Amino acid sequence: MTVKATFTLVHGGEATLAPEQDPIGDDRHWDNNALASLHRPGDSAPLKPKVDVVLVGHAYAPGGAPVTSLAVRMRVGDLVKSLRVNGDR
Repeated sequence: MTVKATFTLVHGGEATLAPEQDPIGDDRHWDNNALASLHRPGDSAPLKPKVDVVLVGHAYAPGGAPVTSLAVRMRVGDLVKSLRVNGDR
């Protein structure tokens, strides 16, 4: 059994259930090129004992000021992940 939900992020608030849900699907590669890295892994697997949380998006510096790198954070319930986004190099 596969359970999947798509949410809309709300700045400064809780994510809400998206009005349009992404369908359960197979691996999706960047630019639909099978030789490129994964954009989103498939939803089905023989055994997935834990949940996957995938965030695909863009990072913008506060006020739109140009920066060379930016610390970002994603929080889903008790799960908190941080990383540093680097601009073009």
